[in-house]
Amino acid sequence: GKDFIAAKTRAKIFGFSDPLYAIASHFFGVEVTSTQNKDLPGMRAFLQTVGQWGKNIISDEYPVTPARAAFGTMIRSLAGHGFFQGYSVNWEDFGRKDSIWTDALCARAAEFEGHKAASNVRFEVEFNRLSSEGWTHFHVMCSPATWAKRLEAKKLTPQSKEVADYSEQMAIKMDRGITHQIKQPGGKIRCIWNDDAASCPSPRLFTVTEFLASYNAPQAPANIAAAE
Repeated sequence: GKDFIAAKTRAKIFGFSDPLYAIASHFFGVEVTSTQNKDLPGMRAFLQTVGQWGKNIISDEYPVTPARAAFGTMIRSLAGHGFFQGYSVNWEDFGRKDSIWTDALCARAAEFEGHKAASNVRFEVEFNRLSSEGWTHFHVMCSPATWAKRLEAKKLTPQSKEVADYSEQMAIKMDRGITHQIKQPGGKIRCIWNDDAASCPSPRLFTVTEFLASYNAPQAPANIAAAE
């Protein structure tokens, strides 16, 4: 997926979820990253919930509850005592500002000179912010069969609650848009077909090899944002 592609660029990778992994690591006593312990029972749901609570998303899926109020108060208190340092997060914004994770990633990325990649763009507020700051977006796709196998490896199915979460809706919308676009004639679309088990469905999509060749070209973008 997107993490694989971002790693292939050998750029410095910045993740919107990095502060969330730090929170999970603190509370559960195991190191949580994009590739470690993320598939522990309940971990994805925890990360999704804390991510939305932090952004003050209020919906039927993420309602106002006493637990939510207590958690937000606890996070701001722990951060005030020096926990979760090094992520450029204004922890006083936890539960109060929808751009909390976007602001933090942009602040961290601004301190680094060189090629950068953001590997888990999931929301329009993130997508629009990076686009406005000059990042170039590439969508990442695979076949439904390969997607199902990758989910199975994570002990999920296409029907799992985590897969239908609010955090997955932009990717679903983009998939539909790409499917529509490749039916029309035209040049390359900024979409990478990352699937060794199924042939690329359109010459308008980049294969991984084609993308890496274009990325290493002299006029390649310095900052890449990958969404899946």
